[in-house]
Amino acid sequence: MIDNANADLSTLAITLLKGVLYREEDEHLWGAVLGLQARVRDYVTVLGLDLVLDEAEGYAFLRSRPEPADEELNTKLPRLATRQPAGSTANANSAPWRTILA
Repeated sequence: MIDNANADLSTLAITLLKGVLYREEDEHLWGAVLGLQARVRDYVTVLGLDLVLDEAEGYAFLRSRPEPADEELNTKLPRLATRQPAGSTANANSAPWRTILA
């Protein structure tokens, strides 16, 4: 059985992997991220991610950790999401799945 702290940690991780968490959109999860931020940081570090948390502005999100300067490391992790240049013509309306879901 999963206890409440582990359920909150899993819910937080999944929510943050999906995008930005805003205080005003989910007060319960916001309270959980404040209380569990050390565990969240440890949890996502394994995936090569950092937790960015701005308490004053009320948002939290995950970002890729900076790549090590040492080029000889063979443990480079793949990116969770691909980078696209700003102003890219690709958008949600042109995605292949868009026609399937429409």
